[in-house]
Amino acid sequence: KIISDSTDTVNNKVTFTTNHFSVYALGTQADTDEFSFYWTKNPFNAEQTTTAVIDLTEGGKVTLKIYDLSGDLVRVLADEMNVSGTTNIKWDGKNDYDRYVGSGIYVYVFEYEDLSGKKKTVKKPVGVIK
Repeated sequence: KIISDSTDTVNNKVTFTTNHFSVYALGTQADTDEFSFYWTKNPFNAEQTTTAVIDLTEGGKVTLKIYDLSGDLVRVLADEMNVSGTTNIKWDGKNDYDRYVGSGIYVYVFEYEDLSGKKKTVKKPVGVIK
């Protein structure tokens, strides 16, 4: 469905033309030497889910939590889960009480601890639409 595309690595810019409107995951939202992390859809429709894709160069512990903008914990998707390689974690748009969250912006906190105990944290927004 993409008609044409180009990548400008000097200006960190990707340009593409489509023949329809849709939501795209263009790349990772956090890249380091140790891991890459991105959502397959951001924003996403709660009834269609989105998936956090984690690619680790070295195994370790992963924690992934969703917060609302007031700082309240909405959902724990992974809590010190031992992973290695590529891992997918789905979020169905529900909170820890199994109810759909409202449309809006939420903050995900992704934490990775490698085998030596070194920790990295990524905090960024994820959007939910209905």
